[in-house]
Formats: sequence, C-alpha cells, structure tokens
Amino acid sequence: MPCSGPCSSTPPWTAACHRHRRGGRAHTATPHYPGPMSERRVRRLLTEGATAGETVTYRWSVRHRHSTEGPCAEVLVLTRGTTTTHLVFRGGEGRLVPDGFLHSGAVALGEHAALNLHEPGVVRAFVDEALRRGLLEGPAELDGWELFPAVADRRATDG
Repeated sequence: MPCSGPCSSTPPWTAACHRHRRGGRAHTATPHYPGPMSERRVRRLLTEGATAGETVTYRWSVRHRHSTEGPCAEVLVLTRGTTTTHLVFRGGEGRLVPDGFLHSGAVALGEHAALNLHEPGVVRAFVDEALRRGLLEGPAELDGWELFPAVADRRATDG
C-alpha cells in the first residue's frame, strides 16, 4: 500500500516509510530525514596491520533486525575489503537491545554498563577484541555477547 503521508513527496531514500513498517502509525508533519546516526551510515575505522606501518581499514555500520521467531537484535557490521563479519546482539533474558525503550545502538548485558555501538571507541574495542581472538579472518556471523564483557571492562578501564 503506497504511503499517503509526507514521505510520499520526499526524496527516494525515504520511500520506505519507517512509520508504516512499524505498524502503520499516523504520520507527523515532519519529513523523514536520516539523522547523524542513521542505520544506513557507513563509517571507517583504521587499525594497525600485522606488519609495521601497515594500516587496515574497516567499514562499519549498525543495523537493527526484527525476527518473527524471537526478540530483536542489534547488529554491528564490520567489513574489511570483501570480508564481512556481523556481530549480532540478540535481545533476551538479561540482554538488552533497542526495542522501543533504548536508543539505536544501545546494548547492555546484565549488570555490565551499556555500550553504544554508534561510538567509534566502542567499535574499536570490539574490533580489537575480535582480532585478539582471531575472529575476523573470514566472513562470519558471531554472537556479540561473547565479546561484550571484555569490551565493557576495557571501556571502563580506558575511561
């Protein structure tokens, strides 16, 4: 069903009206412009390579997944060259992800501090921990919660 609200007259990148995907709630008068932390934003992260002076570039973005079989998930997508790794944070008992109450990119595990996947320092900590464990060698979909305690501890220590 085509949108009859303000998104029908806005640029093509807003054609998939997020308000209709969320149950068809009524439109507001404001157009839908992607904000600075838009899901579609791809950012770059530079890390040191295996050899001295080598720089490795990762592209990263944050996505949100819905599932008919279970809770929502927040996904940190890391791409190096043609290799893509998804760190998936599925919501569940003691595992908090954005579900209408938390902001985009927020993940929290039990008593640990919440992390914001939109922050470059948090992403850098996840990349460093995944590299330390040898998890970024090939394409994969990994459970981000396994890395969470180490990253949260590192972020608390580093300030």
